[in-house]
Amino acid sequence: MLSDQDRTSVRAGQAVTRFDDAQEDRGWIITAPVVVKGQVMAALRGKYSIAKYDRLIEQERAFGKVLAVAMVALASLAFLLLLRVQVHRPVAMLLQAMRRAEGGDLASQAPAGGSSDIREVVGQYNRMVDRIREAVAVKEQLLQEIHRFNDMLQRKVSETTEELRQTHAMLGEARAQAERSEKLAALGELSAVVAHELGNPLNAISGNLQMLEGDVTLEDRDRHLSVVRAEVKRMIETLHHILESTRVRIERYPVDLNAVIQDVLAVNAPGLSHQSIEIVTDLPQGLAPVSADAHTLHGVIFNLLTNAIQAMSQGGELAICTRYIRNEKSDGILVVAGTHELDDGAIRLLVRDTGHGIPPEYVHRIFEPFFTTRQAQSGTGLGLAICHRAVSSTGGRLAVQSIVGRGTTFTIDLPLWRERRLGKEFDGE
Repeated sequence: MLSDQDRTSVRAGQAVTRFDDAQEDRGWIITAPVVVKGQVMAALRGKYSIAKYDRLIEQERAFGKVLAVAMVALASLAFLLLLRVQVHRPVAMLLQAMRRAEGGDLASQAPAGGSSDIREVVGQYNRMVDRIREAVAVKEQLLQEIHRFNDMLQRKVSETTEELRQTHAMLGEARAQAERSEKLAALGELSAVVAHELGNPLNAISGNLQMLEGDVTLEDRDRHLSVVRAEVKRMIETLHHILESTRVRIERYPVDLNAVIQDVLAVNAPGLSHQSIEIVTDLPQGLAPVSADAHTLHGVIFNLLTNAIQAMSQGGELAICTRYIRNEKSDGILVVAGTHELDDGAIRLLVRDTGHGIPPEYVHRIFEPFFTTRQAQSGTGLGLAICHRAVSSTGGRLAVQSIVGRGTTFTIDLPLWRERRLGKEFDGE
């Protein structure tokens, strides 16, 4: 159907075109007037369909979409390939080089590749590895120098130590020789005194005996014999005086061992606090008396405590213990075996210190007269010798146990005092 506007245009002799946007078949509708002798007699109307062009356009659009997807896929693949070649592979090779370096292989380097930035990173890493390798080489060289210097220092120390040991041994031998010389001088002085003290009486005896060889009256004989007897008595007294100065006199009677220890501690204990020495005692009450001489026993304990205190110049602990024993062996080296009186029970005295101890090679010699390990402290070497003789004289047992650096323990077993009283035997139990 023509609209009024289209009719008017056709009557005016004008062709009319209109686009039909239908869903099924789009196209141009053309209406042209038929003019006969100047008048519009009729009109022709036709439709020019563009459906096939629409189909072509749709096909082109679909092809364009597929082509666009394909181009995007190809571009993505190309980008991934480029990323792998330019980034991933160089980074992976750099990581492998880092792992080798971490494992200690500093000789290998990471190959340069990829983009300029990655090549710069790889170059910096390789230069860093080179510097580390050079530093490690310098360190190894320094360590070798240090080892050589340490070996040389150890040799020097060993040589110096050996020289000091030899010098110390020589000094010790010289000191011992000097002490022997002093002791020999003292012995010579003692001999001179003895010779002087005995020489005069011997001269008087000799002169009077010579006078008796001739003819003498009875009165003169008696006078000469009286002089001889007097001089012999004088000699005997002189010898007794000399023997009394060295002999340990033992008169055995019941002695309270704990009381003697307390007396010795009363003398030694006040000054020990300033020497950082702690005294630990275990002296049970009611302990049976021992068969000994109190004065001699006092000297034995005094010598043992004095030795223990001098052995702890840097401080330590001094333990003194007493207890009743029966058929118990003594620890350490047995010095005095004791008598059968100990079989029926004894009182054991332990004196233990935490001092420097006694070297094993000296343990068997410390009870020898004049032997001492404290030359620097003016030791006489007589204290333990007197202890040995005193313990032996009482029928007791003496043992010593010492560990260098840990201390020394003296063990003395003393026999019990026994006597018959009112038909009972006091046995100390």
